[in-house]
Amino acid sequence: MSRRTFSNLFLGIILSIAFASMPMAATTSADAKLGSAHRLNAEGIDTCTKYSASTWNQVFTGSDEWALGFYLGGSTAQTNNCYIGTQTWLANLSGWWTLPIYDSLQAPCGGYQNEFSSDPTTAHSQGKTIADHAANKANQDGFSTGSVIYLDIEAFSGGTTCMKAAKNFVGGWTQELHSRGHVAGVYGSDCASHMDMYATIPNAPDDAWIANWNNVDSADRYGSQLLCVSPDHWINNHRIHQYNHDRDRTLGGQTVHVDSDCVNGAANGAYYDATCG
Repeated sequence: MSRRTFSNLFLGIILSIAFASMPMAATTSADAKLGSAHRLNAEGIDTCTKYSASTWNQVFTGSDEWALGFYLGGSTAQTNNCYIGTQTWLANLSGWWTLPIYDSLQAPCGGYQNEFSSDPTTAHSQGKTIADHAANKANQDGFSTGSVIYLDIEAFSGGTTCMKAAKNFVGGWTQELHSRGHVAGVYGSDCASHMDMYATIPNAPDDAWIANWNNVDSADRYGSQLLCVSPDHWINNHRIHQYNHDRDRTLGGQTVHVDSDCVNGAANGAYYDATCG
């Protein structure tokens, strides 16, 4: 019996007992992927590549993956020709917890085509604007208030001015997403995106999705063996570790080009603990 089969069997037994003594919730399992964020502890994958909802559903049914990261939108995602999820595509996904990524403006010292300002005040305002764009797209796609959206911050190098602008941009993102009723996450490289500095800014992101391709399938603050993010930041189920990158995997009989993640943080779906590693 596979881990997925055993987990579903066990969960079905528990839920059948629990549901017998409680009223039915307004949100069904079919739309939980668009609902409020909950803490998920499970394996996940993410991709820039377009695959049909049917393909992903076969992956979900035939593998031990629980969370699916995809691009919600953003100018840099479009520049990179990443597939942008649509309302119809999302509606046809079955079973998955979702991790929407918004990849838009990048640091002004990173050599990117789409950059935020090096002026901290302007960068903060731009972060708020990008958060509004992300929230609007999420609402358009059917995500509810309380869902999580992750901001993609790619690698950059620069001095104090650039670092301050980046912190203000992320702070603006978090502040505005909170005002729109969403959970705010940030994605980036362990060291090259300077992830640790966002943990202590005003309006710090709620959750961090940290890329360190060390092949350690763990999101534990010590066990994941991160190099630059303090073990004292984003603790108690507020982390995702992207531990492998850009490879073909055959899952559920489908070959997909993905990154691999250990999720121990916010994902859109019902609370569940399947464990990583």
